[in-house]
Amino acid sequence: FFFRRTMTLLHTLRHKSPVSALALTQDGKEVITGTRDNVVYQWDLKTAKVLHTHREHIPPHQITAVACSHDNQQFASGGRDSFVVIYNRAGKKIGMLKKGHRTYVTSVAFDKSNNHIFSAGADGKILIWRKKKHKIHRCIESAHGGPVTCMASSVKYIVSGGDDAIVNVWIPKGKKVVDYSTRQAGSLYKEFRGHQAEITGVAITKDQKYIISSSLDRTVRIFLIINLSLVRKLQHDDAVTSMALSRDEKWVATGTSTGKAYVWNRDTGAQIACFDAHEGKVSKVAMTPKGWVVSAGGDGMVKVWQAELKPKPADPQPGEEQGEEQVQTVTINAEGKLVATPKPAAVYDPGAWPVAPRPKKKKKKEEEGAKSCLRTVVSEEKILLETMTLSVCLDSIFQLMWL
Repeated sequence: FFFRRTMTLLHTLRHKSPVSALALTQDGKEVITGTRDNVVYQWDLKTAKVLHTHREHIPPHQITAVACSHDNQQFASGGRDSFVVIYNRAGKKIGMLKKGHRTYVTSVAFDKSNNHIFSAGADGKILIWRKKKHKIHRCIESAHGGPVTCMASSVKYIVSGGDDAIVNVWIPKGKKVVDYSTRQAGSLYKEFRGHQAEITGVAITKDQKYIISSSLDRTVRIFLIINLSLVRKLQHDDAVTSMALSRDEKWVATGTSTGKAYVWNRDTGAQIACFDAHEGKVSKVAMTPKGWVVSAGGDGMVKVWQAELKPKPADPQPGEEQGEEQVQTVTINAEGKLVATPKPAAVYDPGAWPVAPRPKKKKKKEEEGAKSCLRTVVSEEKILLETMTLSVCLDSIFQLMWL
């Protein structure tokens, strides 16, 4: 069995309206949030205080997406006014991307070089912008049959999810795998059709091998890019509204339509934590480099959660009653009595998320040697017991003879 973690609430960042967008800086020191009342906030994660507020989008359009650059210097926001605004960490607006989408922006992202910005919209477009010139560099028309609901980028690929329940993997056309020197539209590389409802989140691993996607069909699916084979499915009780991958890529955080949040082990699919995060749906989730879970909800709150140091044990398995000690060995002492040695409790590192210990495979020779030693010990104990029993019987016979 494994140990589940109980989450402790560290901070609550209160907003005046529902939170619709959430992002963390790469160093994990600041939280960027966007709300339905057209405001972008910069928060200090350690003190839970507002650093800057921004009202650069046309009111009353809500903020629909935020993203942070990989160099920790800038962040961007997208809104229902169809614009993308770029800011620096000092709280100043440094650019605005206009005349790109016909309708509202659903997702924004920075590329690894921080020279381009990606934006996806409800018009089905994925745009690649030159950040310095504030002009469109490339456009992927009709990325999905309807609105593009989420997007992620890596060195090789652009991954998009739509309300058509499809996850698409794109490669821009050109001689190189990623060629920004041409203005050709992106070419569709792979198409994953494993979900049954709208895609709410996508992520791609650093090794460019796996994609994690969440959907309103109550599942999170992990699949290989090369052959689209499903590696693992994380089943939920409710519709999954948001998903995030940890920086070390070992954990997956998810939020649902009923206000619950989860943490999963990506390699094993084990559910590590389940807790009530918000009243109403969880709109966005993220994970800090320290492993804290940050969740945003329709209740106007952003909450920062930390796992308790003492893990909570999962439900006992059949045959393992709570309060009863598990016996490891039974031996015979010098007086001929049986002595039971209790099984020691498992020790887990409190500073890391728990992982179910994997049993080590033993070689056949080691197993045969262990069995041989066990037979020898048992036979010696049996001989000792028989000798002691025979000695007691002889003493009884001699006493009767003297009488």
